[in-house]
Amino acid sequence: STALRLEGWVRTTQPGQGRPRPGAPRWRERTGPVRSWNAVRRQALDRLSQLAELLGADAVVAVTARRREAGEGVQHPSVQLVFTGTAVRMRDRRRSADEKPTLTMATPDELWRLLRAGIEPAGIAGAYASVETWASLSTVSTAMRRRVRSPNVELPDLTKSFYEARRLAFERLIADAKRLNADGLLGIDMVHQEHSGGRLPGLHIEVHLLATAIRRREPA
Repeated sequence: STALRLEGWVRTTQPGQGRPRPGAPRWRERTGPVRSWNAVRRQALDRLSQLAELLGADAVVAVTARRREAGEGVQHPSVQLVFTGTAVRMRDRRRSADEKPTLTMATPDELWRLLRAGIEPAGIAGAYASVETWASLSTVSTAMRRRVRSPNVELPDLTKSFYEARRLAFERLIADAKRLNADGLLGIDMVHQEHSGGRLPGLHIEVHLLATAIRRREPA
């Protein structure tokens, strides 16, 4: 599934950062890419479920994802997400006519173990976060030093950008699991991408999360 990458509007990652000030660090996110990735993920999963239904399958197992983004230098920036998996029929647990095939990143062996333990897949939950950092003057000056012998120092503004992106992504992953009425998440797959700004890395961090949402069928 492919969708246009929207720009949306800019918001800070958490309240209390105040107005932009020269030299002060700031962490923010554009809402457009978040909406674009969420839309393309749900559309692609729906199509995977529809294809499995045409095959008369009860579930799709070992689902994997391939992500692609066309951004700078193109007229219409877009995001693309491709899900693939194996459609299976289950002798001991056939789905009803109005029930959609179950989607899971678990392997057939893992799915069998889950069902024996009284746990069933509720679907595939996902999330995306994208944090841009306005670095402080101290971080910029430290990164731009060209001394041959300089001590190793942490750039706290950029460290926080990783934490902020991960925090937002996991909060959204949990919310998506709740939407599926799940009790937990299994096999979390995290992919992060970093867009550097010249000599200063980590100014833009993107985090993609996917996981199998699970629920209890009976007391395990």
